[in-house]
Amino acid sequence: MKTILATAYDINPYKGSESGTGWNFILQISRFNKVIAVTRLNNRGYIEKFIRDNGIDVENISFHYYDLPYFLRFWKRGSRGSFLYYNLWQVGLVLDVFIKNLKFDFVQHINFHADHVPSFLWVFRKPFIWGPLNHNEPIPKQFTTTKLVFVKDRLVFLIKYIRWYCDPFIYLCSKSATVVIGSSSSVQSRLRIPDDRFHKISTVGTSAPELKEDKVHHDIELSTAAPFTVISVGRFVPIKSFDISIRAFNEFYCSLTKKERNEVRFILVGDGPLKAELKSVVNSLECCDAVEFIKWIEQQALFGLYQHSAVMLAPSHEGGGAVIAEAQSYGLPVICFDNFGAGELIDKRSGIVVEQSSYMDSYTAMGSAMINLYRDNDLYSRLRKGSFDNFEKNLSWDSKGDKLNIIYKSITSRGI
Repeated sequence: MKTILATAYDINPYKGSESGTGWNFILQISRFNKVIAVTRLNNRGYIEKFIRDNGIDVENISFHYYDLPYFLRFWKRGSRGSFLYYNLWQVGLVLDVFIKNLKFDFVQHINFHADHVPSFLWVFRKPFIWGPLNHNEPIPKQFTTTKLVFVKDRLVFLIKYIRWYCDPFIYLCSKSATVVIGSSSSVQSRLRIPDDRFHKISTVGTSAPELKEDKVHHDIELSTAAPFTVISVGRFVPIKSFDISIRAFNEFYCSLTKKERNEVRFILVGDGPLKAELKSVVNSLECCDAVEFIKWIEQQALFGLYQHSAVMLAPSHEGGGAVIAEAQSYGLPVICFDNFGAGELIDKRSGIVVEQSSYMDSYTAMGSAMINLYRDNDLYSRLRKGSFDNFEKNLSWDSKGDKLNIIYKSITSRGI
């Protein structure tokens, strides 16, 4: 059993996204190895409360809490200044580890997930695992609904591009890493990592109580019963392309008989700056009476929606998406684009991947995919079972822990 020094700036077992990923990856590492988990001091209360209230076994975990001195952090307020503070925190924790004389065999940088932000753990001259990492590729031009959206998206990507190719610390970090773990193949491409040093493990995960295999066939029948519910979940922002979801559902809806239209519905769960615009799109279409908007809801209520839904529409262009793992933990087939995000999280056995063609052709293709799932019970049942299997093998936290352990063993066997 090795000792891993794992740095996770953000750990909160009560949250999802970065916070939840930090917590769950620490737990997964501790299944097979001892962990020295270094995180911010402000995470301590949440961590200790969750461990105490849930009886979590932390025998293999030693938490170390570190923050910069007050004079180097008084100016940070919430998200304001977080990027600069994060970089300073990473430099400071290296000094803190040296001062405390912590003993370990490997080092691993867990979050932030952004692959355009360097880690400094390579200075310890131990086997260094960088990741899991991720990033968003540019939104394809045909899906940027305004010039402003296009310009903002390209400016954000330009900053990443400059850091990938001009930041000496990114270069040192990527060259010094024994292994780089990416959520998609685009991470390997952008960082120019050779195959023998790259492993793909998704950053997305879920705290949903996933279905057990002996329940899958029962829940297939439940989800195909009326109403046939299609669901999309996330913030209403340009990268999600929920306007494509809406228009795709309308294509599906218009293909149905009057009786069938009364037995289908589309639920969009979320909120954000594009909400009014999306509602306007809905009101202009024939499917308007079958579409429902639900603001952010408690996790348990969201899990209930998944359990009574039939299909997830996920036309997002982002590199990850926890909603994919959540949906597939309930066996929902996913309809998505063939991209570096959801397109690499699912396969033809667990969903339908649509080519990113023209705007109209794209939502038409997604609409056709829904029609096929609605009409073909065998196809639907097969993909629903495949969704559950894909979650168990690739998207569950335990599957990620198993893959991490294989990486550690391979490094040990090479005597690095």
